[in-house]
Amino acid sequence: MLGWPNLSWWIIGFGVLLRAYGYLVNRSLYIDEASVALNILGRQYLQLATETLEYQTTLAPAGFMIAVKFCTELLGDNELALRLVPFMGGIASLFLFYYLARIYIPTKAVPVALSLFAVSPGLIRYSAELKP
Repeated sequence: MLGWPNLSWWIIGFGVLLRAYGYLVNRSLYIDEASVALNILGRQYLQLATETLEYQTTLAPAGFMIAVKFCTELLGDNELALRLVPFMGGIASLFLFYYLARIYIPTKAVPVALSLFAVSPGLIRYSAELKP
């Protein structure tokens, strides 16, 4: 028998797989992502936190930029390393949504809400893009 909590964990697992697929496809950076990547790769940690970004890049949180910089220093300057922080954020969002849904909505509605969140194309796409 598949109970509501067990069903929710299966849905989370499916959401993780969808995000992992989007991440592992490893497509090339598009122009906005490349602008952010050039800022991250061409600067030191302190510069990421204090200086204005170049290449017409929109504002980005310093913590995000520093975390991505750390990943590139640890794993190399490739697309997968650059997109690791958004990917991990996308996975963490599934667990956070599940936690909040259990608190704020009826128990039987949690799997429905979680399903919609897990398969949302926009949320999956942004889990595999270098955008803050």
